[in-house]
Amino acid sequence: MIVVIAFLGAIVVTVLVVALGMFRQTLFSPHRVILAGAAIAMLFTAFTQGILIMNETDLQGLLFWLSGSVSLRNIWDIPWIIPLVLILILIAFSMAAHINILMTSDDIATGLGQNIKLIKWMIIMLISMLAGISVAVAGSIVFVGLIVPNISKRLLPPNYKYLIPFTALAGAILMIISDIVARIIIKPLELPIGVVTAVIGAIVLIYIMKKGRQRL
Repeated sequence: MIVVIAFLGAIVVTVLVVALGMFRQTLFSPHRVILAGAAIAMLFTAFTQGILIMNETDLQGLLFWLSGSVSLRNIWDIPWIIPLVLILILIAFSMAAHINILMTSDDIATGLGQNIKLIKWMIIMLISMLAGISVAVAGSIVFVGLIVPNISKRLLPPNYKYLIPFTALAGAILMIISDIVARIIIKPLELPIGVVTAVIGAIVLIYIMKKGRQRL
């Protein structure tokens, strides 16, 4: 039930963010969407803090969820999640050719007969639904979306037919490694996975920024 609510909530929030970002605008503005997303994020952060205050009896579980962890998950959630995630990944994989064309430029994509607005909306909705399911199950595990795509793009050619499945597999491997580290680093206690990925992500982010400066 929680996964379904998160799934629907992700769709509603995504539509709200994009709608606010494009309010009275004919063109898609990334800066306005980012600002709208920041405003909505602060609003829902306030709601989350209110829920934490009202549910002190399950505070440890909520804190683990906020930090990102799979240790308190129920195995019976898996049969509901796998089919939905596989369907969404297959849809994303089927859109790889359209994304490749879209990565050239909007003008070229339009000239090749691509419906840019429809493709962008589909990509946004796919990302939000997959993210919603992931957060519902494992909480807010940070930096995975930064680490894995950047490494994947350095290892593979810029073709999303290869990047999408490879990134999904690499993300799963990173999560398994992070979970193992989180379980043994301060044994018998256990760290949330989000703490481990945050440390790894911070190192990768500094490395990317350093490389970017060298190119400039």
